[in-house]
Amino acid sequence: MNRHGDPHELPDPTERDLQDGFEAVMESIERLTPQEIDGLKRQAESAEFGYATYALGLKLLELGERDQGEHWLGVAARYGVEGAQRALDELATHDAVTREADQAEASPSTTSSAGVTRSYAVSGQARVGGTDVRDRAAGTATAPRSVGGVVLPASHESLARGVRPSAPGTIFALALTGGITVGPADGRQILFGRNRPDVHVCLGEDDVRVSRHQGTLIHSGGQWRVSNAGRTPIRIADRYLFEDEEPVVLQTGYTSIFVRGTREHLLEVFVSGPGYEQPVARHDAATVDPTTWRLEPDERLVLVVLGQRYLLHEPHPQPLSWQQTADSLAGLQPDAGWTRKRVEHLVGGVRNRLVRAGISGLTRQEVGEPVGNTLNHNLIQEMLMSTTLVPRDLALIDAA
Repeated sequence: MNRHGDPHELPDPTERDLQDGFEAVMESIERLTPQEIDGLKRQAESAEFGYATYALGLKLLELGERDQGEHWLGVAARYGVEGAQRALDELATHDAVTREADQAEASPSTTSSAGVTRSYAVSGQARVGGTDVRDRAAGTATAPRSVGGVVLPASHESLARGVRPSAPGTIFALALTGGITVGPADGRQILFGRNRPDVHVCLGEDDVRVSRHQGTLIHSGGQWRVSNAGRTPIRIADRYLFEDEEPVVLQTGYTSIFVRGTREHLLEVFVSGPGYEQPVARHDAATVDPTTWRLEPDERLVLVVLGQRYLLHEPHPQPLSWQQTADSLAGLQPDAGWTRKRVEHLVGGVRNRLVRAGISGLTRQEVGEPVGNTLNHNLIQEMLMSTTLVPRDLALIDAA
């Protein structure tokens, strides 16, 4: 039992404990033979050499010395330095994607006509083509048609962090189980879904609410699109895509695609655009604050009352109606002449200023009929996202 009286808690080491431990280590070292000591020295020197070559390889790449950089990264990888092999794999991926894009541009008709093949990873290295040995031995269903490209391992970092510079139109698709990256070619299709042998990107393989073939990334007319082939809707940003609906165009850059099964499954997609460069880390840069909107005191009070359910973090909040807002304000300031028309006029003025500034979703033409609470909902969301309104603004209601 330690000094706190808990028989299960390990006692804190005392200075005497540390001294005894150090002496025990020294005694064990003293018992080593000269040969064993030399072996330990070589191991330490090898580790130091490995990290030195890793740093040298990265620096040479930065300076544009590709061959020398790869050479020293290979040396570091042989010494077991974490990150060296990953850097080499990323270089290989970039080269393969560039070649694929060049081939697609030179002869698009030949890039999507290969026979039944499959992309897979072996011993941590990406390969394309052939059939998975497990599938071939079991005699299971055929794999999807090859789309070329390069496999992305499950360990690949999130595409939200950006991708390496690639030819315009190159697409990266990544799930928890891995993914693929290919260049653009008219008619090219990337299948994703639960049935690993029959898709290019496996998504939710243990979730029977996800379809075996849930959806497809399709290249046509110079753009990548996503279509839904499954029973479960696909969520893209703030809209749902259902089975047999027209495919949705994927914009340049990063897109999150969600499939809701027993839980939500994420498919990350990144489409390279002209002149794209991977974002540079800016760990020490000053944080840029959100752009807040200027509000007059009466406008702020009206919006706080109108959107108080959002500021109170109520589940599924909705704005108060014009009349509810006017009644609440009249109760807070009986002599201020609050009416439904005045509330509507003040909120409309704020909304019009944001529309002129380029904020979307704040006009009837954009949201369509019936409008309902949508315009005010979108306005309050913008107020919150820009930090123009924050929960402490609820103090205005108490002070009024």
